[in-house]
Amino acid sequence: LANFFDITKDNRALFEGLEIMKDTELCQHWMNQYPVLFLSFKDVDGTSFENALALLQFTLSQFCDVYAYLEDGEQVTEVQKAIFHRLKMQTASLVDIQSALLVIMRMMWAYYGKKVILLLDEYDVPIAKASSKGYYTEMMEVLKTMLSISLKDNSVLELAVVTGCLKIAKESIFTGTNNFVSDTISMSRFNEYFGFTQKEVDQKNTSDNAIIRSFIDFAGNSITAKMETLLAGGYIIERIEENLTYDYLHASEDNLWSILYLTGYLTKVRDRDIKMPLPDGMTALLIPNAEIRE
Repeated sequence: LANFFDITKDNRALFEGLEIMKDTELCQHWMNQYPVLFLSFKDVDGTSFENALALLQFTLSQFCDVYAYLEDGEQVTEVQKAIFHRLKMQTASLVDIQSALLVIMRMMWAYYGKKVILLLDEYDVPIAKASSKGYYTEMMEVLKTMLSISLKDNSVLELAVVTGCLKIAKESIFTGTNNFVSDTISMSRFNEYFGFTQKEVDQKNTSDNAIIRSFIDFAGNSITAKMETLLAGGYIIERIEENLTYDYLHASEDNLWSILYLTGYLTKVRDRDIKMPLPDGMTALLIPNAEIRE
């Protein structure tokens, strides 16, 4: 998406021969025509709030360093330049950090004269870490403000794409934000566009298991029999709840199976492999492959 939209690039060669290039009008309107703010929060995983905030500041600093030329924009205000400079030099205040995305987008709009596309990957890694390490409230205060002012009533925002493990529309971090279209792992309309290629699967994608470990520790013996069934190659039948938030993850055992499913540790059993009709609202789940079983 960043390669397709980013006005600073000419990526036509990347898309030559692909289906999208047949839509000439779409490509003329969107391809490398918009300033793009593309960030990933995957590394914001401190063991304390102070460490996590420092890592968030570092992530923002790296982006500002690459886009330092925005400070030279004639239409960029002195206030924006000052905040941007503090972000770049990692001397930003908490308020600077909370307003960072909005300030950068406004600078891009002033520089290019076009609305900005926001691409935010793994938005909930900081929240997941905060939940497991005991600083959930502090991290939520930072990210809720950062994302709310960036996404709600932001006149310089063209569109935003936000990805994470948990469904975003019900996460309290997005309270007050309108016009979300939410897609989850259980929906199929984007399957051919987003996901893993076979090559990527063969390279053994890895992820952080901390939230799974904490859940299993919390659940204790109540899940032992079901785990044994799964590890033996069988399946279990559970109710999947997609509208979870990190502060309620440990509220019930049902949430464990939902998290394992939503994060890819479990998958749906194919219909042909289910021996009997499932009760309404229930899903048959099993471990997808040998690596995850191990």
